[in-house]
Amino acid sequence: MKSCCELKQPLMASPVNYFRSKVLVGFTFNLLAPLSRRERSSIPLLQNEFDVEKAPGTDAVEKRANKTFLDNTTLEETEIKQVVRALCRWPILSVDGIRLVKGAKEMRVGDDWLQLERNTRYKLQFQFNMLGPNRFNTEAFLPQWSKEKTAGWIVIVGEKDTDKLITISHVPAVQGDRTVRIDFVAPDKRGRCHLSVFILSDCYLGIDQELQIRADLS
Repeated sequence: MKSCCELKQPLMASPVNYFRSKVLVGFTFNLLAPLSRRERSSIPLLQNEFDVEKAPGTDAVEKRANKTFLDNTTLEETEIKQVVRALCRWPILSVDGIRLVKGAKEMRVGDDWLQLERNTRYKLQFQFNMLGPNRFNTEAFLPQWSKEKTAGWIVIVGEKDTDKLITISHVPAVQGDRTVRIDFVAPDKRGRCHLSVFILSDCYLGIDQELQIRADLS
């Protein structure tokens, strides 16, 4: 994505973050602590460095990661295998095909300002694509959490200029690919505004995404 659809870290603080921090696995971060002095130390960046997104399985990732971890950390080979397992289990979500739908009319969300009717219900539609060797595994990787849990997603739509929440929806765990549809009502005012869409994991930190919709309300 680019320009108004560029993915970036969300600015919104919410109770969702508190909930997620309670179920977040600390195991992986403890193992990765020796990497904190390296620039490429976050989990998504490590996944990118070891090409987890395109890996057919954990063995391929382990081959790429083994030398890096041995050279830059004090981890033993058994611990490296645990880290690789966690990196492969950590969800990689790609979002595309973003549309606004009203009846039979569809509008592609991109760089242009979209002509929307104020105080009118729209359907936000996009494609969730899970990537990596565990793209079909919906079970959350939470070794310090005793109960089984699937890793779902929380979608928040808000007005960026006023920090006003418009809607919040929970999306169940995605196995492979899924089309997601979220209903919301456009702000009841005239003129241009930016609508922010935040996509948050309900289990993991550091993989949130944000996209912008440029709305011209009439």
